[in-house]
Amino acid sequence: LGYARAADVLLRQRNPLGVRYLNHALMLHPTHPGLHTIAARLLHNAGRDEQAAVEYGTAISNRLDPRPTIREVVASLRGTELVVAAIPADYHNVDLVVRVLNQIERPDIATAWLTRVLERRPKDVRVCEYLYSISINQGDLKAAEGAGRHCLAVVPSHQRRFALARVLFRRGAFNEAIQQLSDVATWRGRIDEIASAWLMLCESYESLQRWNDAVQCLRRLDGH
Repeated sequence: LGYARAADVLLRQRNPLGVRYLNHALMLHPTHPGLHTIAARLLHNAGRDEQAAVEYGTAISNRLDPRPTIREVVASLRGTELVVAAIPADYHNVDLVVRVLNQIERPDIATAWLTRVLERRPKDVRVCEYLYSISINQGDLKAAEGAGRHCLAVVPSHQRRFALARVLFRRGAFNEAIQQLSDVATWRGRIDEIASAWLMLCESYESLQRWNDAVQCLRRLDGH
């Protein structure tokens, strides 16, 4: 701790001896988050943001409350790619990271980070659903469609098929939306969700000018 405090003071004074004290402190306590945060700031000030991202990542991994460090990363590092690299993809508390990024209104970073997390944890449905929700809210239909297809492949369900159909409908892929909703008559669950799926199916037929199918669809919807 003494070496760390000395390093902090020296670095604030731009004294190069601070680096030696910091290295010695890290040798004594290699996982101390405060030391890695100081190292990250030093590297950032020296224009070495790629290395700073690594140090920030170690600090986040070892902090009990990484929220201030995540905010500092977003404020300090330039470029979404570097910020995403600084937030460990294997960090256990996905909810916390997403909440912080939403609070500081950076859904773009949340989307990019969740995409990276999903690559490492492809069967994590919660990550997939977060990615779908944020993407659809931001109007990023490409990311939302990718997440929707992924969620459906991991845990198939009518709700996830409807979620994917919503994206397909919004981007004008009406035939594909119809494929996802074609057996809606057999679905069981909440009446409002099923009614919404029926309505989207009818509107897809209408958008394709398949008038007979649209009329029959509306009649069946009316019967439900």
